[in-house]
Amino acid sequence: MKNVATKRSITLLALLCVVFAAAAPMCAETLNADYAIEQVQKYYSDNGIQPTSAEEIIVFSSVNALGGKTLPDIWDEQQDDMTNYIGLVFCRLSRDTDPSEDYNGVNPVEYLAQQQNENGSFGTVEQTALAAAALEAAQVRAGEDTIYYSARAAVSWLIENQRQDGAYGDGVRSTGMALSYLSKFNSGDNGDVRASVTAAQEYLSSCLEQGGEFDIFDLSWVIMGLTDTGEDVNEAKWAGLGYALDNFKNSDGTYRAQSDGEDAFDSDASMAAVAAFDAVLNSASWVSKLMNSSSYSVFVWDNLRPYLYVFAVICMLSLIFWGYIMFGRKKHHEPQSSRLFSDSSEEPGSGEEQSE
Repeated sequence: MKNVATKRSITLLALLCVVFAAAAPMCAETLNADYAIEQVQKYYSDNGIQPTSAEEIIVFSSVNALGGKTLPDIWDEQQDDMTNYIGLVFCRLSRDTDPSEDYNGVNPVEYLAQQQNENGSFGTVEQTALAAAALEAAQVRAGEDTIYYSARAAVSWLIENQRQDGAYGDGVRSTGMALSYLSKFNSGDNGDVRASVTAAQEYLSSCLEQGGEFDIFDLSWVIMGLTDTGEDVNEAKWAGLGYALDNFKNSDGTYRAQSDGEDAFDSDASMAAVAAFDAVLNSASWVSKLMNSSSYSVFVWDNLRPYLYVFAVICMLSLIFWGYIMFGRKKHHEPQSSRLFSDSSEEPGSGEEQSE
């Protein structure tokens, strides 16, 4: 019994070690990002602030901060139609609703699809990257047989118009946006995409080495684009990139648009910071989540599935082990002295008869 109890204790200890060994690195890497996101959420909650912009809905949905709240579609009169329809599609996808439902008589997905030019672009690099990403995400939700736009043409246009220094568009922000979209195609036999992405990453690295000044929106998109294309922003190559966000942090945990000066809450800056930390936390930005999983809930399930499989295997092996210990090892060892006594007593008096 003592040996069995010892083996059970050792097995339980081993299982616990496996669980904590797997969990500890994840906790160590994501603790600061998680805390930063919670601080912004707390500010909104404590002050009763409701999301009023597309960015707030998209980003807060990505970090599961909206719960089951029903929110209306957002239309910003100060933005152009292209930007508004991009926001509508992303907002609806983030809330797991139909992005094709008409808004004031217009189907947002069809509208965006009609904006693609013959050369594959949707206008500027930023418009092309975001519009194409929105349509890509809408396609994933609709199913494999649905094609809303020409991804090949959009990707080709971005690559063909990449600057010699590796940037897409005007600078680091548009480069980050393009990287997030191109991350969808940065694998397999797409050698042209991989080469283009590598050149863009090198451009961003050189900007950091040269001490280029990034505002909080630049930082956010750079972190998202790099993370989506497989870079770990915690590595030495990108040292200080994530921590640079602290220059825009207010004492209450929210963020401001300027790196210096007094505390001043800015909702757009706070969403930019949360989006960046969310990308670090999940190794994927909200753009990548929606392009690859059609909704945040599907993304969460896709990422949890391997861990659930491992947990199921561990549980099964544990049941087999304990079943073997409890029912498969019953041995009836009869004491040596008892067998000898039984043998000698089968024929009483036989010893005396033989001696006579």
